[in-house]
Order: sequence, then C-alpha cells, then structure tokens
Amino acid sequence: MPNKAKKMAVLDCLRAADAPQGLPDILALLPPGFAERSVRRWLAELADEGAVVKSGLKRGTRYRAAAPTASGAATSAPAREVPDDATVEAVYFDAVRVRYRRERRTAIAEIVSQALIGSPLTARVEAAAEDIPTADRVDFVQDLHEDLALLSPARIAGMGITLTQLRGWLAAKNRD
Repeated sequence: MPNKAKKMAVLDCLRAADAPQGLPDILALLPPGFAERSVRRWLAELADEGAVVKSGLKRGTRYRAAAPTASGAATSAPAREVPDDATVEAVYFDAVRVRYRRERRTAIAEIVSQALIGSPLTARVEAAAEDIPTADRVDFVQDLHEDLALLSPARIAGMGITLTQLRGWLAAKNRD
C-alpha cells in the first residue's frame, strides 16, 4: 500500500474520531502494517499542512482533524463524519471500529473486570451489540471479539482495567 494512502488513512481515522486522539489510540484504530515512526511523521506533516490540529506535549499530545470550510481549507473545529472515499476502502479503514470505540471499550472493561468467560462473556457481547444499529451489528461484534483476542497490557490504557484484572481474566480464559 502506498505511503500516501497510509497517510490519508491516518487523517481519515482522526476525522472519524469523536475526540482528540493520542498516538497509541490512533495506532490501535489503524489496520496492521502502520509503523509507529511513520505515523508520527505523517501526523507532523499533516499538522504542518493544517489538516490536523496538535495539542499537548510529549505523552499528553493529542491530534484531531481540522474541519474543512466551504472553501476546502481546514479549520480548527473537529470533523465528525466518517469519510466514504476510495482511500478509506484502499486501506481497509474500519469505520464501525472507530464509530463504536467507546461501546467496545466499555464492554471490554466489564468483561475483564468481571472475569467473564464462556456463556456470560457471550451474553455481555450480545448485550453490547443490542444498542448498535442493525447494519453495523455484525461488524461491531467481530471487532469486539478481535479486541478481546488481542488484549494485552499495552492495550488496556485508559480502559479502567488493572493489570491484575487483565491477568486474572487471561488466566481464566486460558483455563476455559
């Protein structure tokens, strides 16, 4: 995949987000194949171009897409719409993953903190999916299962999950 398409996927990810995102959040939303160093460079380039607004310092740095004006120039207000163009499709951008990020993170936090496995886990996933529009429900459930399968200490930041809870849930899941 060409670097320009990947750079645009980073911008598309920020356009779809409801709030400013940190680098770890952005990397978690992007598909495999995006190197952290490259994403940092593209974010800097996009900020220089005015397409991205950067705030904070060091680990507190957050990025958000600058909203386009009627003339096509970017403004500092965040865009809320998920883009629907060829770039998004070319990099397999998962709009459902971005759109329902909060719902997935809430469900994951409850699953891990309550150490749900087996049928209770399935019931919690189904309960989370009930609030998702029918058109997005299958993708939401698939994304939630993928997130649970890839859950690690590096991926629990900001979820309200302790390392002890994660280890307990992983141990219970592996025994099941």
